[in-house]
Amino acid sequence: MEFLSEIFVKYWQEVVVAVLLTATLPFIRKYVRKKRAEILGFLREKERLKKALLDKEKEYRELERKLQAETEKRRKTYVESENLRLSLKNERKSREESERKLRAETEEKRKAQTEAENLRLSLKNERKNREESERKLKAETEERLKAQ
Repeated sequence: MEFLSEIFVKYWQEVVVAVLLTATLPFIRKYVRKKRAEILGFLREKERLKKALLDKEKEYRELERKLQAETEKRRKTYVESENLRLSLKNERKSREESERKLRAETEEKRKAQTEAENLRLSLKNERKNREESERKLKAETEERLKAQ
């Protein structure tokens, strides 16, 4: 009889387990579905975040490329402005030098003209003096001739 009671107990244990499993199986399925949905949601979110991260990295690389291009453009502009500044400085120096030379030449020409004018006037005065002295000499000569 003990053997039958053991079988009976075992049977009822299996029945209880089967009933419990049957009763809890929908809840377990619901729980598993819920957890699977959460995991799938996490995976989708992970993929979305991964895609967003890749997009942001692309944007970052693009902005970095634009920054490098702008930096290079500004560097070239700075170099050009420095070259232009130096060119203007050299041009200003050469213009000042040419103006100085022109003033010196103008001054030399003015001095030469003044000198030429003075020479012309002195020649004119000398010619007048010579003519005057020739006239006086001629007059004296005529007077001497008349006197003789």
